[in-house]
Amino acid sequence: MKRFFTFLLWSMALLACPVQAQDIDESYVFMDDNGNILENGATVVRSDIEIDDATGAEIINSGIWVLNVAGGDDYLKVHYVINRIDNGTYQICFPSTCNMKTEVGSYETGIGPLMTDIQDLQSEWFPIDDGECSVTLNIEILTKKAGFPPSYSHKAWGPTLTLKFVKSGSPHVIDGSYVFMDNDGNILEDGATIVRDMVEPFDQESVVINSGISVMNLAGSASDNLKVHYVIERIDNGTYQICFPSTCNMKTEVGTYETGVGPLMTDIQDLQSEWFPTAAGECVVNLTIEIFDKTGGFPPVYLHKAWGPSLTLQFVNNDTPQPIVGDVNGDGEVNISDVNAVIKIILGGEGANGDVNGDHEVNISDVNAIIKIILNQN
Repeated sequence: MKRFFTFLLWSMALLACPVQAQDIDESYVFMDDNGNILENGATVVRSDIEIDDATGAEIINSGIWVLNVAGGDDYLKVHYVINRIDNGTYQICFPSTCNMKTEVGSYETGIGPLMTDIQDLQSEWFPIDDGECSVTLNIEILTKKAGFPPSYSHKAWGPTLTLKFVKSGSPHVIDGSYVFMDNDGNILEDGATIVRDMVEPFDQESVVINSGISVMNLAGSASDNLKVHYVIERIDNGTYQICFPSTCNMKTEVGTYETGVGPLMTDIQDLQSEWFPTAAGECVVNLTIEIFDKTGGFPPVYLHKAWGPSLTLQFVNNDTPQPIVGDVNGDGEVNISDVNAVIKIILGGEGANGDVNGDHEVNISDVNAIIKIILNQN
């Protein structure tokens, strides 16, 4: 029943889905301060602390530039998602204005041309204590339209880069009491990236790509309560869903979100982290476990205990297969089991796919329609 209910919510959200281009235009690329061009999707870690001349504050510079490889008179913007900021302020100055942020969230710079063929992003973190700041950047290329005031139209998406700033007297400690595990039983390292591209029918009108990722209790206390923070860095279409630990969230836009708080239902619990695409494209989500202690009283209060590991999921839909008409039970075939499934729905049972003939009703006509399909197969 839960899957049927969550799909109803999903289908109601479709009209709000944003659409982004999926191809990467590499006319503009990220480059480090050693002149190395960084691959799309790269992660760069920075931990060297300097003293800012103007303020005397500690600063960790990214040393990242934007290089014009083959662009023309384009205008650029950088979309950036602060996935994590334990303290202090993150700053980016690009292309001609500076933004300063202190909270996780999705932001963007102003729009403008590069000032030179190689321009410093001035992407940096001003920490005030030990901790981390993680930011994902994505270049957008735009065309300026004639007229006043000026307006801009989307031209292409450029590459993506994740910056991880670290300030610590000792290595940052991840509590490994709870870990991410794939459906083959492999425990995944903190910071791993998993790609999923197996598209499966969900019902007669939609498909799903499952992550196959679970959370496993290795050494956690029975009194622990968990939450998953998740950042949707990219979603070209469709809906992302996560059901953990006991409630389901469905999102259609990039942004920073979190699940509810609660104990694991079992020692190994499926995240039910999945993407329902409606066209070819990608969905990229970064997940981080947070562990809490629950205090007494009502309503309950949860106190931060530790951070668990992080994981990036990259869902890829290269092609959307057509759902199979008549496959009411979703097993990929049309046979007598589907006839029985429709009869069960008619008699008041559960099911979402019984309207085989498309008349918006589930009745004996749908039984006849399935029988006709079966006879035509043989």
